[in-house]
Amino acid sequence: MNSNPKLKDLYQLITELHTLAHRETLNKPLYFFSRRQKAQVAKFLTELYYEQKLLSEDTYKDIKKNLNLIFFENFSQQILPATTGIIASAYQKKEMYLNTSKVLGRDILEPREYIGIVPEVASDLDAPSLVTAETPPNYQQPWHDHGENREITFYTGSSISKFKTEGIEHEIQADFGDIIIFPPKTWHTIKNPTDYPVMNLSVKLPSALLDRGKVYQGSVGQGEKRTLDQKADHVFGHDLNDLEMPYHIRVYVFDEGKSEHIVSHKGKSLLYPLEGEYLATTQYFKNKTFRKGDTLLLDAETEASITNINGKGKIYTVILKENRAKQT
Repeated sequence: MNSNPKLKDLYQLITELHTLAHRETLNKPLYFFSRRQKAQVAKFLTELYYEQKLLSEDTYKDIKKNLNLIFFENFSQQILPATTGIIASAYQKKEMYLNTSKVLGRDILEPREYIGIVPEVASDLDAPSLVTAETPPNYQQPWHDHGENREITFYTGSSISKFKTEGIEHEIQADFGDIIIFPPKTWHTIKNPTDYPVMNLSVKLPSALLDRGKVYQGSVGQGEKRTLDQKADHVFGHDLNDLEMPYHIRVYVFDEGKSEHIVSHKGKSLLYPLEGEYLATTQYFKNKTFRKGDTLLLDAETEASITNINGKGKIYTVILKENRAKQT
């Protein structure tokens, strides 16, 4: 590590974070809060010292990568008191995001749902967020960015994703299964050109939905579209290793009538039905029903049998890469 005395506070925080990681505690909420707060301070100092050219590029990236893992670790631990279970839609955090549409000439409410986050942790949003957003028919969101956050959005229907670079507007057509990636400080928006609501799911890192930041001069990023890859029979997904994201995305597809997927991942996973109704069985419970709006949380290495019981089905899944484990 650099021996510059100005870096003493940063390195002390990093040491404390490593110490906290190996400390047993009975007060988990206080533990996670303390660890998160220290990581936030470390993040601020890292950015400051990097701007002052006190940190090398490699050191800066390594510290940021480890801090992002801490934020995601805290988030994943706060989802449920148990490590495996179903959170009913009624118990998840919801918001109605108010915007004014000049085109439609009226106020628009955009429904939002924080996947897998119970209302009790709504005050702790400075963490990665998994969010559903419903775009009303024939409506375009206001232009916005997310500051230092990278946004990765999964589309469930036809939409037009837009971004600007140096004042020039670009459009990307997105359909079911596509993801659009917006780097930090990228001015962008989503338009729904259809006559019915379209839902998208977004993962924002490294911070939570501190939505709609100031517009950066010039808008430094560019949008990128990726399509689903087939990973196995009736399993599709996006691997984000090149972006160093601490998660993967999978979509499990179910045929008409009964069909089954045996699911198990090396990291915790959140399973969110996009359509259909299902029975889930694990070592902890048998034949529990969940449907669109509910979230099934599986602990690492936990096997689940999931059977659809009501027509065709699709389940959107985020697999957390805990402890940098290689995902399957």
